Amino acid sequence: MLRGAMLLLPAAAACIAQGPDGLQMVGASAPFHRSIALKAGDTIEVSAGLPAPSELPPNGRLAVEWAGYRKVIHALDPDFYIVYRAPQSKTYALKVSVVDDEEAIFNLPRWREAGSLSKVETFPRQTPWPAGKQVKLRVKMNPVAFGVSRRGMVLETEPNDSIAEAQPVTMGASGADETLHITGGADDIEYFDNGKIGRAGDDWFRLDYKGTEPRLFTGNLVVPDPFVVAQLLFYTGDGKEYREGANANERVHQQNEGYRTGITRLLRPGGIYFLRVEANSPGYEVELRLRKPGPYSDPREAVRQAMYDHMSQVDAWLQNRPRGAAVDRRIRDTGSLLGTGCMSCHTQSGVWGPAGAMRYGYRPENVANFRHLMNVMYESLRPTNVLQDAANNTSLAPYDLGDGPAGTRVAGYNVATLESVLAPRRLHSAQQIRTANFVLQSSDPSGVNAAGPGSNVGQAVVYRFAGEILRLAWSRTNDEKYMAALEDKMRRMLTINIRFNDDLSNRIEFVRTTLPRDYIALRGGTDEAHNLWSQLRAQIVVDERRLRQTQHVDGSWGFDPGVTEDLGLHWKTTRSDPKDIDPAPTALALTALAALGYTDSDAAVKRGVDALLRMQDPYGRWNRNALTGFVTTAYSIHALSRLYPMMPEQARREDFEPRAAETLSDTVARFRAMAQLGLTPVG
Repeated sequence: MLRGAMLLLPAAAACIAQGPDGLQMVGASAPFHRSIALKAGDTIEVSAGLPAPSELPPNGRLAVEWAGYRKVIHALDPDFYIVYRAPQSKTYALKVSVVDDEEAIFNLPRWREAGSLSKVETFPRQTPWPAGKQVKLRVKMNPVAFGVSRRGMVLETEPNDSIAEAQPVTMGASGADETLHITGGADDIEYFDNGKIGRAGDDWFRLDYKGTEPRLFTGNLVVPDPFVVAQLLFYTGDGKEYREGANANERVHQQNEGYRTGITRLLRPGGIYFLRVEANSPGYEVELRLRKPGPYSDPREAVRQAMYDHMSQVDAWLQNRPRGAAVDRRIRDTGSLLGTGCMSCHTQSGVWGPAGAMRYGYRPENVANFRHLMNVMYESLRPTNVLQDAANNTSLAPYDLGDGPAGTRVAGYNVATLESVLAPRRLHSAQQIRTANFVLQSSDPSGVNAAGPGSNVGQAVVYRFAGEILRLAWSRTNDEKYMAALEDKMRRMLTINIRFNDDLSNRIEFVRTTLPRDYIALRGGTDEAHNLWSQLRAQIVVDERRLRQTQHVDGSWGFDPGVTEDLGLHWKTTRSDPKDIDPAPTALALTALAALGYTDSDAAVKRGVDALLRMQDPYGRWNRNALTGFVTTAYSIHALSRLYPMMPEQARREDFEPRAAETLSDTVARFRAMAQLGLTPVG
């Protein structure tokens, strides 16, 4: 298992002497005890673990105690690790002893996501230790000197278990954008099933904001394996939760309790705040950022902030899977630990939104979030019981058709968009074809929207998503069945009933971007291919005219596609309701115009860009009418990144090489930066 502040390197002082193999023996008649004198401010890393947990007797347990901390270790969680900064000068002792009569932490009443494992299996209170039985114990007590960091690294130390003991962190003194990383651990508590969630194992940090103007603060908690509940909470000095500037998606969604690993807050000049980290994990990282709040005048700045917020928020949303499928619950229900029954339509955009911007030079800044989202994307696709060589995305047991036709078209589009910039790992490499096979064997749904206007409304998006899936499958296999199915979507695009401006934009994007440019040649130049292609090209000319005529005075678009005013093909909107102004149709219209070759030198495009920028939330999201705004934000990221591409920054070797008199903190920061270098695009 991964242990606490895992990146700690050899300490300044040698570790306390061990036996020839560095191991101790411990048993009922042979407890372990070792003392060390520390001065106030001395920092030490203490670990005690079982190198061979299988040698424990049945249900065997040991209690590890250090400076008021106590953890029971066992075969499922065989280690204790802590970095401790002595609050006072005295002698501290590490003790390890057998536990043979104590209620198991697994049996304690739970206050969130209770699960049902305890109804099937209870753990014994009494766990007798056989006479004479001893097991190997690895113990280390290393003094450490972190030094001052010049690379924005904070290494968490205990005790920091309350607001009174909070570890100090200073931000904002320079007035510029700032990023800090906290590397910490919560290995002083039970990992597999912490029955004391919310009452033990939390780490507190005091945040002194030295800025002279309000700034957007972002906290992003990442754990190595997101199998347990985790959250960030933010307080003022009086102990009251502080929520000014909170992202609107920091809320409960089809769950018993809310917890959130990504938060945003607005910091006021001179403010003192307290960050509470409930990681429940042996090792964790919290990225702290200060940025100017939106809306932004620079489209590229708007895209970068939107990508960061979007990935951290969608990842936080999925940490506790909706519809009763929290990871924490799945562990205790002995269900699937790695996958998820549903990565729903709006959360799929956590991948295809940023992936679209990556086509134009943008790179994820929160790489760990994106990697996790990619894994969830692939693992949400399950084989069906009734369709051959197909996989679908659905929340309905037993993973047959259910609501799969809608979900799988979004999931397949998600995979296709990602794989246009990042090659899949071998384990995931067949999923794209499986989604294409699902499309072949299932009827197109009437829509894919489940989260309100702004989330993939209309019929055209169904055919566009299906078309992206089929085109990629055809390009990889040259199998005629995928091209034939793509032609079916082409014909259907000509017959849709236009109910939303989204339909117009998606049809333009389908013709200009989804379809192969050399379609007629690919089909052998047949009359049928010429005719179909000509009809689609003629139709999008009309669609463009209609889009331009339904643009609002302020530059935005709404969902209303207008009605025919006369035979000259002029359209007018049927209402001037401000509620019809929305960033989703605005972004889609801009995407369509960009697909037609227009830039912001076109007056309609420039007005649309300005309108879209004005509608961005201070923390980066776009939303007016949808449940979460995840899809709306992804649309907006696509539109602006396409119109305003970036030149990717290249990593510089010197940024990762050691500097003169480098401190331990900066060594940790360098290794972290190398691990987070990013994702290498294909081709």
